[in-house]
Amino acid sequence: LCEGLAGKGHRVTLVCHRDGILRQRVNSSGIRVLPLPSFGEIDLRGVFGLARIIRGDSFDLMHMHSSRAHTMGVAAGMLTRFRPRVVSRRSNHSQRRDPFNRWKYGRVIDKGVAISRAVRKSLIDSGFSPEDVDLVPSGIVPPERVDGARDSVFQEFGLAPETRLVVCVANLVQIKGHRTLIRAVQQLGKEWTGLRVLLAGDGPLRRELAAVSRAAGVEQQFIFSGFRTDIARLLSAGHMAVCP
Repeated sequence: LCEGLAGKGHRVTLVCHRDGILRQRVNSSGIRVLPLPSFGEIDLRGVFGLARIIRGDSFDLMHMHSSRAHTMGVAAGMLTRFRPRVVSRRSNHSQRRDPFNRWKYGRVIDKGVAISRAVRKSLIDSGFSPEDVDLVPSGIVPPERVDGARDSVFQEFGLAPETRLVVCVANLVQIKGHRTLIRAVQQLGKEWTGLRVLLAGDGPLRRELAAVSRAAGVEQQFIFSGFRTDIARLLSAGHMAVCP
């Protein structure tokens, strides 16, 4: 999004964690980056740091893209009286109707942006007025096929030439549906000899999902690769990509 906006002539500033992978990736794209030493949900250092950034420049819009950024941005925006404040939401699980979330999704936000109809409904259920939520479908730049990827990936993970490789790119969190994929492999593994599933991504459920696959008797068919930056290469190597 930053690169797309900059390409249309907008002056874009990205505020992110100073040690995060996002800063490393954007540093090479010509986007102005202002790093913060901390980026927690309730983190006063981050809030005051963001407030200093807002006061130190002339911005037209604050756009927040994660739960932590949402909380920090609203708090810093209130300290500096900066508006408008826009929050994007990509997940459709409903927010708790506790006082904190009623505040977070209330009048302190000027506009919500949902990437799908389901996400828009969840934002409205969380307290947004329907007229305050815009639907802007999520878009990506499709990755180009990487020549020679299958040979190099098969070699990296020690896969036999006859392996039928399925690639799943997703954070290891509940909403991504990895348990459904494990159950599917239980059934398909009986019909598809040499089936292996590469899980590209990391998250809090890594140990739990490994235990679930072990209990299901398909542990050997799953590869937990962790966080990856070579997604185009992994997808190019697979016989199939799956999004459970």
